Amino acid sequence: MQGVTYDDDGTEPPKAKKEFVKQEVATAKTEKELVFFQGDLFNEKDDQPEPVKGEEIQPGPVVKDETIKNTLTEQQRKYLKNVANLDRIKKSSKDSYNNLLKLINDIPQGVEVLPLGEVAGYAYSNISFDREKRGFSEELYYLSSIIEMYNNYFDKIKNDKNKIEVLISKINNYAKKINNLYCDYLHAKSRTASSFITGPANFPTARNQKRLNSESNKYDAVINFEAKTKKYIEKDLGLDYYSKNVISSDDSNAIEKLQNRIAKLEKRRDQFKEINKIIRSKKLTNDEKIEKIKESFKLSKEVIQELLTPAWNGKAGFQSFEISSLTRKIAEAKKRLILLERMQSEKTSEKIINNVKIVDNVEENRLQLFFNGKPNEETRKKLKANGFRWAPSQKAWMLIIKLSKSVRIYNTVKSPITGVLFVKLISLFYITI
Repeated sequence: MQGVTYDDDGTEPPKAKKEFVKQEVATAKTEKELVFFQGDLFNEKDDQPEPVKGEEIQPGPVVKDETIKNTLTEQQRKYLKNVANLDRIKKSSKDSYNNLLKLINDIPQGVEVLPLGEVAGYAYSNISFDREKRGFSEELYYLSSIIEMYNNYFDKIKNDKNKIEVLISKINNYAKKINNLYCDYLHAKSRTASSFITGPANFPTARNQKRLNSESNKYDAVINFEAKTKKYIEKDLGLDYYSKNVISSDDSNAIEKLQNRIAKLEKRRDQFKEINKIIRSKKLTNDEKIEKIKESFKLSKEVIQELLTPAWNGKAGFQSFEISSLTRKIAEAKKRLILLERMQSEKTSEKIINNVKIVDNVEENRLQLFFNGKPNEETRKKLKANGFRWAPSQKAWMLIIKLSKSVRIYNTVKSPITGVLFVKLISLFYITI
């Protein structure tokens, strides 16, 4: 038996075909055959054939998942309503429809996601025999990627309410922009074609290749934006390498974090020294050394065995340069801690030099310069060369104040704007503005 599909232009088959299907349905011996022939051809109740006598067969698979559907919010129902080809997918693929319901139900509270809409419906018009299902799969992938991104970060910050609010805000911004980028990608895909679908005769190969390249570029934009967003989210949530390992002077908890780091470094250095004493003891056997280190420091037998193996200089254990490196890091951290504590005790102050208002903003850790109007080109070049950048929100040229000898020298002048930085500013603005 031969199945029935829609015509190429998407219109309903002629009456002759419909009559043929009605005859085949009437003689169908199994429910599977009946569903196959009814398919998407009969969409209205009045146009559906009577089931085979003696059999109670529904005219196609019917999806009923009221449990999930009733739990959807108004926003989620709005999303479901705007999904392309939903009715046809609902009839032809129960699993796909249920997957969509579950995904929509999993959209986090406070997160707003826009559906791809009709663009997903016609993206595969000239490249697939089943454009509705292929377009629907794009909708599923698009929605699941947003939910997955949220869940990945939520699991790491679920005990911090402030970070959860930041995450929701970031995901909302991402959802809006990725919707535009993904729709652009699907628009580009809809302009491509496959000779298997359209036929090989007079196929515009060169033009199609250009369109394929455009589609590829649009897809790269989606992938790159996703990667970029993940990077920024990790940074804002303190989950990236920089946030975990670098203590910024702008951080309100910088002093506490630095004190904890110093304590950890000192503890590690003391452990290194204690382990070396045990390893280099002449009173203990190797087995006794292993047992004692394992008990005191919870190290694995493989690591201890490696420490017992002499290095290139014939000495076992931690080398002297490893311990001295830790000592240097501790000294540097302590110096920075002193600077941060001094900086925290300061107050925001301002000076006026050559009609330029200079604000040492301690709270923001910024040096701000306010001009009476736009500075001339020569001044702007000097500002940029010295690390200043224009901040439209503050209407000021700003510089991040770094804790280094060349920028802040304390106890040289009474003013918070001191030393080299003060001299640098005088020379910088000793020009006519």
